[in-house]
Amino acid sequence: MADKPTEIDWQREFVIPVVLPATTISTEILPVRLKKDAEGNLVLTYKVQRGEDMKTAEIRPFTAIIVSRDFLAPVRLEEAN
Repeated sequence: MADKPTEIDWQREFVIPVVLPATTISTEILPVRLKKDAEGNLVLTYKVQRGEDMKTAEIRPFTAIIVSRDFLAPVRLEEAN
């Protein structure tokens, strides 16, 4: 893990967040692909990996993808099967 979070240049970049409901299950969100569809929307496909029940802790799984503003468009999120 880095000492500092990745810096975002808001003039050149934007962020696509993926946030899941709180859970006691160890959960990781993995980006699979980011592409434009026929209508010009950005489609972020992600996979959710679930692990063991942590029993005494609750987390809110989250990931964020930094994208160049060159690709700015409406975003649709899709969970991969």
